[in-house]
Amino acid sequence: MLTKHTAPFQFLEEIARKKLSGYIFVTDPKDKSIVWKIYLNREKLYYATSANGQKERLACLWQQQQINLPLPKISSGQCEYKQLCSWWISKKLPESSLRKVIINLTQEALGQVISFESTQVAFYPETERNPLFIDYYWQELWEISEHLNHYWHKIRPNIHSAFARLYLHEKKVPLFFNLWKQQDRQVKNDTFFRDQKLSFWLMYLPKRYSIYQLAAEIKVNPLHLAHQFQIFTKQKAIHVLPYGRNPNNIIEQYQATPIRPTIACIDDSKTVQKQVKMTLETAGYSVVSILDPSQSLKAVVQAKPVLILLDINMPNIDGYQLCQMLRKSRQLKDIPIIMLTGRNTAIDKIRSKMIGVVDYLTKPCNPNKLIETVDRTVKSQMVV
Repeated sequence: MLTKHTAPFQFLEEIARKKLSGYIFVTDPKDKSIVWKIYLNREKLYYATSANGQKERLACLWQQQQINLPLPKISSGQCEYKQLCSWWISKKLPESSLRKVIINLTQEALGQVISFESTQVAFYPETERNPLFIDYYWQELWEISEHLNHYWHKIRPNIHSAFARLYLHEKKVPLFFNLWKQQDRQVKNDTFFRDQKLSFWLMYLPKRYSIYQLAAEIKVNPLHLAHQFQIFTKQKAIHVLPYGRNPNNIIEQYQATPIRPTIACIDDSKTVQKQVKMTLETAGYSVVSILDPSQSLKAVVQAKPVLILLDINMPNIDGYQLCQMLRKSRQLKDIPIIMLTGRNTAIDKIRSKMIGVVDYLTKPCNPNKLIETVDRTVKSQMVV
């Protein structure tokens, strides 16, 4: 084994000059939990991949290459290259297609490795020969991966790898929401923000998925996704977390987060309650779900909400009657009420306004619209 701290390019050049066969481990200098693996046969480079996270990387890139075949089952701890080749051959598929897949996977890996200026590298001699399906000198594959390096070089100060985990903390949701709207208005030639649903990101970004995982979910190129999310990481709306460790340091920053404003949602539909809770709690609110309108007065008094969401069509007592009861309560009369209902007639809107409702939303409600309306109403109360 030979270990150094140097530029990957220089190390590859040294190993190839000695005409050695084996593989090189390259550690990401910004995240020690990410390691890349480059296979060499004397002066030829025949494969490059990640040493960890192969399954999620392959799942994402397999989809991007639009291969009309099921994703091969790759076992962790075994040689990905050998498993991929064996699977391909067992399916009696054309070798020309396998070569194309190998080249594309190798280019994507090298595109990230090339952007490392200096890092920890190690060479291990190969104890057994692997089947060879491409025959490129290492400089050739390095050069055809340069266009990917160009983009990663610009992105790395903000998002260091496609393995980086993006994390949205609930406290950052308002900032994220505002930046999203700005990008949607400003980026005229790119439909990314118009094509993607904000509700998806509010659901998935708190899960700390990697770029590869998120890109696979929405079927986009991971490099393109990283490029689009630079603005959010620059403005610290999204945290970039290491691939291999839990973000305890990030979570600890928010241990002293103030108590979140409470929203009371009175609706007999469990589906609606679940959607409202998921949307608003991700946006930084605490939601109290009240399914039984006949028990709502007591529940609302106990919850002490800053705002009430109220349905019209409910059993035993409708939203209009309940609204009037809330307005007569000494403890609840000043809490703003927003109708969230499936009824969308002009008469309902006028009637709601007459009994003191401050806003009116129809179901199914767009998550962006719900957050925007709640934010605006809560902030107006704070000003008053």
